[in-house]
Amino acid sequence: MAIATSSRRFPTHLKLLKYEIEEHARQYGLDFFDVIFEVLDYDEMNEIAAYGGFPSRYPHWRFGMEYEELSRGYSYGLQKIYEMVINNDPCYAYLLRSNNIVDQKIVMAHVYAHCDFFKNNIWFSKTNRKMVDEIANHGTRIQSYVERYGEDVVEGFLDTCLSIEDLIDPHSAFIQRRRPVEQSALKGEEETQTVQKMKSKDYMDGYINPPDFLRAEQKKIEEEREKTRQFPEEPERDVLRFLIENAPLENWQRDILSVVREEAYYFAPQGQTKDPQRRLGQLLAFHDHDHEDAGPVRGDRLCGSPFGDAGRAAGADQPLQAGHRAVPGHRGLVEPGEVRAGV
Repeated sequence: MAIATSSRRFPTHLKLLKYEIEEHARQYGLDFFDVIFEVLDYDEMNEIAAYGGFPSRYPHWRFGMEYEELSRGYSYGLQKIYEMVINNDPCYAYLLRSNNIVDQKIVMAHVYAHCDFFKNNIWFSKTNRKMVDEIANHGTRIQSYVERYGEDVVEGFLDTCLSIEDLIDPHSAFIQRRRPVEQSALKGEEETQTVQKMKSKDYMDGYINPPDFLRAEQKKIEEEREKTRQFPEEPERDVLRFLIENAPLENWQRDILSVVREEAYYFAPQGQTKDPQRRLGQLLAFHDHDHEDAGPVRGDRLCGSPFGDAGRAAGADQPLQAGHRAVPGHRGLVEPGEVRAGV
């Protein structure tokens, strides 16, 4: 399922701001992927947000539920998404059309900070940098299963998979959990137990170590080993991988579960870095260190560095705070970079 947005050019005045802010960001030492900005109205922004920041996702009822929640929150004045940015190369960022020029300047600077964080933070180093394309492929694959097996069947299985999408191992990209196969095989050979034969002369061996008795004893040993054998042999943190490898699933079910697992690993670092990203955004919403005693920056002073002077909304006594909306059904942050007015 893809969101159809009308073709539009990026406004010239915002493009000039983009070049200016990008230059300031590089002067401050930020290192980021190329950033592509798009301007959306509030309804399109809510649609993108419901999809976790992506223009295309697989068909499922929860995206409609999240869109309805976002739309009602905006209509009732309970929340407003100023911008979104997603971890990709290049980074895609969405600006709200109704933002005034001061807001646009602040959130564009905010976006570059997030892009720098995505590129250089170690938690994001193992994520797929072409996830926009990958998630579109996921949607196409699952849609093909819907057409082949029926919407109710596929949606029911997706419900089951999404109910356990948290059961992954976020640290597995940096830690080798499993013992190499060769060592496991060697260990299995060493632990193999056999019946100990009594010493005897060759001509007496058949009487002292009767073959039937040895076979019976060996069978007992194997039965005891089966009773004590664990499955899996070692605790498995990545439950989704365990199910993909061992559950009695059909091929299409295994593929859908692998899609859910891959997206879970993509979104996991956003939840793990919630506080650092929020603090980074708060720092960028204040003055630089040369102006820390100069008092709040008013709207008529928002003309210098976007990082130093774009500290507060025009005439506001409270700074803008970088926040992240935790969308129901997702782990952690699926909308890094959402900015809300401070309370």
